[in-house]
Amino acid sequence: MLRAYKNTKKSFTVLLIAIVALALLAGVIMAILGKTKKLRIELNGEPKQVVDYASEYKDKGAKATYGNKLIPIGKKAIKVKTIGKVDTKEFKTYEVIYEAEYKGEKATAKRKVEVKDISGPKIKLTKGNVVYVLPGQEYTEDGFKAVDNLDGDVTANVKRTVTKDKITYEVTDKKGNKTTEVRKIVYKDKVPPVITLKGGENVTAYQNIGWKDEYTAIDNLDGDVTKKVKVKGKVDMKKCGTYTLTYTVSDSHNNKATVKRVVKVEKEGTLPPTVPDKKVCYLTFDDGPGPYTNRLLDILKKYNVKATFFVTNLRKDCQADIAREVQEGHSVGVHSFTHDYKKIYASESAYWADFDAMENVIQQETGKTTKLMRFPGGSSNMVSKFNPGVMGRLTQQATEKGYVYFDWNVSSGDAGGTKDTNVVRQNIIQGMQTHNKSVVLCHDIKEFTVNAIESVITWGLQNGYTFLPLDETSFDAHHPVLNK
Repeated sequence: MLRAYKNTKKSFTVLLIAIVALALLAGVIMAILGKTKKLRIELNGEPKQVVDYASEYKDKGAKATYGNKLIPIGKKAIKVKTIGKVDTKEFKTYEVIYEAEYKGEKATAKRKVEVKDISGPKIKLTKGNVVYVLPGQEYTEDGFKAVDNLDGDVTANVKRTVTKDKITYEVTDKKGNKTTEVRKIVYKDKVPPVITLKGGENVTAYQNIGWKDEYTAIDNLDGDVTKKVKVKGKVDMKKCGTYTLTYTVSDSHNNKATVKRVVKVEKEGTLPPTVPDKKVCYLTFDDGPGPYTNRLLDILKKYNVKATFFVTNLRKDCQADIAREVQEGHSVGVHSFTHDYKKIYASESAYWADFDAMENVIQQETGKTTKLMRFPGGSSNMVSKFNPGVMGRLTQQATEKGYVYFDWNVSSGDAGGTKDTNVVRQNIIQGMQTHNKSVVLCHDIKEFTVNAIESVITWGLQNGYTFLPLDETSFDAHHPVLNK
């Protein structure tokens, strides 16, 4: 028993010595580690960086910690101060310095930033990188622009490579940086037909008198698809009430259009007095025919819209278009043979000599004469002021000779106000909305104007307007005669 006691005592002594040794060793280790604590700065990103000229430089910064490098826990984050700026509009190598301080200890790190021209010009494609073209038609360039951060506008240097399904645009700046953009061409008809309801979407009809449901449907590719329109609903003209008709039509590419019309049938005794038709538009075109007149006539024919042409002899090679204008149901009037203000307004006889010469051209081309006319510059013009009172005399003489002269109450602005197709369209539509009867001044010798007419027509048809040619009984939209 004594022997067992001695063995136990011996084991306890050994354990105690081991514990003391471990404590001493831990203390030594902690003391060593405590002495190895240090303030350190680490860069976020590479110590050397290249940025593009004139780009936005975003500094990646740095982080500072205080602690032991070998032990990840217990480290303290320290605020870093950044010194130095990078001006990307100057070719130069910059130095950005990062500093931190803790308990009197300081740390520093540096980054070198070099500004170079490393990117090519930026190519912007008007209407985007994917365009839709009607099947069977060719793609017409929508436009593009190329700008380099150093060379500026380099659009003129862009090289286009055209294939059936795409166009590749490539440009290189003076440093040799190349950029490529691709525009994909998708041959697909995405536009549904336009259904036009004669009389509008809200109609009042009268019991037992009768009402004719009239409409048209025109597709941008298939043309007239009126016969394909399906009408859902019926109107009982013997019974007062409100009826809804739904019109649906699809083109050959399954683009579907649907419109609704509400017809209110009232008692016969409530029939209002007859009033002139509202929303009438007379599209008139001066100074032609010219190189774009045939395309304009194609657009008018597509929508079965009639217009009026006040013609000149400025383009003899286009005079055959006058015959087409008459053959397709448009009105033709005299504008001027020469359109030379100083010559035609020099005297009344000079004006009528010019007038007669143009009327002879019309008769030669069409076999007919006309009673319609428009004074160059309009009846209110002051370009004739060098001959005081001449416009007062000419307007009176025109009436005495049996001619009807027309001015306008809506201007497209294409006579000098703008060359922008969208502005022409906006001017015409805004003007039409302010008149029940609009006589619109346009010029078919201006391509940007001709480009606007189709959208004007579709907007007008969709909004209940009727397009008519001028005749001798039409609204003349006379201006006040200023030189009288």
